[in-house]
Amino acid sequence: MMANDKIKIALLGAGGMGQGDVKDALLTGGVEIAATADICEFRLDKMRDMYPGIATTRDYREILSRK
Repeated sequence: MMANDKIKIALLGAGGMGQGDVKDALLTGGVEIAATADICEFRLDKMRDMYPGIATTRDYREILSRK
């Protein structure tokens, strides 16, 4: 599998259900979490701990504007 073969996803809303959805997506293989947005800083901290290097923001519009 080449680097471009992975599907990159972003999570908007890193609560319990969103985190569960990300875990399920990653289990399918060929998926990578690239970014997440949430208004709660403690949820962003948790996502940074779980997925080092992930882009995080409190403003979802920053993620939607990324290429």
